[in-house]
Amino acid sequence: MIISTWELLPSAILAKLIFGGKIIYDVQENYIFNLKYNQSLKGWKKKTAVIIVNAIEKGTKRFVDHYIFSEHCYITELKHLRPFSVLENKFFGKIKVHDPIKFKENQDMHFLISGTITPAYGILEAVKWFKNILPAYPSYSLNIIGHVTLAEYRLQLEKEVAGHEAISMQVSDIPVDYQDILEAYKTSDIVLMPYWQVPSIVNKIPSKFFECMAMGKPALFSPNPFWTGIMEKYPAGTAVDFKDLANAQENLEKAMSQTYFIQPPGEEVLWNGDQGKFLQLIAQMSNTSSQDQKDIRD
Repeated sequence: MIISTWELLPSAILAKLIFGGKIIYDVQENYIFNLKYNQSLKGWKKKTAVIIVNAIEKGTKRFVDHYIFSEHCYITELKHLRPFSVLENKFFGKIKVHDPIKFKENQDMHFLISGTITPAYGILEAVKWFKNILPAYPSYSLNIIGHVTLAEYRLQLEKEVAGHEAISMQVSDIPVDYQDILEAYKTSDIVLMPYWQVPSIVNKIPSKFFECMAMGKPALFSPNPFWTGIMEKYPAGTAVDFKDLANAQENLEKAMSQTYFIQPPGEEVLWNGDQGKFLQLIAQMSNTSSQDQKDIRD
């Protein structure tokens, strides 16, 4: 069994005790850090959630046979979870970068914010930043598409974008179909990634980085030396301080003056590059033959 969230661990262990088998816990998030720093819960609810998640992850570890970490930083953040393999949130698809991208002067620009819509992901700050550049570039547009996890935060965003026809919101209380996200990428020129620089985010590589690199969409992301090191290779984006509203226009113009994807990304940004590691892990866990691995791959 491969379990992808802590809520299912007790049920998985019960099934293991009854039927046997092995459990792989696919750790997609550091849930303790998320609860502490992402402001999704407050007060006694946050404290209670931290206690429950911590108790379940630590209390069930002797029943878990292997862990899959979606981030390299979990190696040090989650030292109590062993043994492990690292398989990052890379893009499942093909490279769509063909030629270098150089934006033209007076070109209409379409910006995109996609994925989970939550305070720690800096969506509100990015909206305010975009509103500051609109007077100079009234033909620019911003599309926000994704899953809003907090009703109160959705109301804040709706209030912030009210009266601004250049900003559209396609948000939902439930996760948005990933194909809709990919379609939104196709009609965008620049992707905004205004993540807060908090312990739950700063050492991660959000999946949107791999999406942007693979789909050939330049990204503007919060200043972070780690992320800059990843993106400058191609380059696939530029660091921008979304809280610096006074210099928003100047910072944007600097970013748009650059040439992106001079060097096209390769297999390093795709899931295909790590697929073999996953199949090897499953083979080791289940004693699968090489022919069975080929059948799974096909």
